[in-house]
Amino acid sequence: MPVAVAILKNAIPAIVEERDDAALLKRLKDFPELPNFSTVNEARGYLAKLPFPSGWFDSLKEAQLYAKQDEPN
Repeated sequence: MPVAVAILKNAIPAIVEERDDAALLKRLKDFPELPNFSTVNEARGYLAKLPFPSGWFDSLKEAQLYAKQDEPN
């Protein structure tokens, strides 16, 4: 199950998990602080540019492992 982590300025951090990529993409549209993504790749790219540990991950375990590493430069 894919997971999105979004650390946003002036908003509560979001951790969202859904059954598949399409459902996660649709769920991200519920967050007015995020753009209305057209594709999974567009969402992945945008989330990767947000503050650590934001991102789009293939599983909760992958997100947890990413968050445990040192913050990338």
